[in-house]
Amino acid sequence: MLSIGAAPVGVARGAVRLQTPGFAADGRGNFVVVWQGDGVRGGGRGIVARRFDHHGAARGRAFHVNTFTAGMQNDAAVAMERSFR
Repeated sequence: MLSIGAAPVGVARGAVRLQTPGFAADGRGNFVVVWQGDGVRGGGRGIVARRFDHHGAARGRAFHVNTFTAGMQNDAAVAMERSFR
């Protein structure tokens, strides 16, 4: 779980270790969370993201940011436009 303000937000399930989270929000309060996770993509390290609406409800499942990148992926970061794109 990740807490944003006073509310916990469920970003992922399972045996994934969440590290270096990043957060970005648009002008309406919708937001996206990214993190570096050990144990993703067959046991390696990768960058994962999940989108949420302004109420904190998930908009779909967590997804891998890159479909293929050789080696480890580190230091998750994210930015958003004001219109939630």
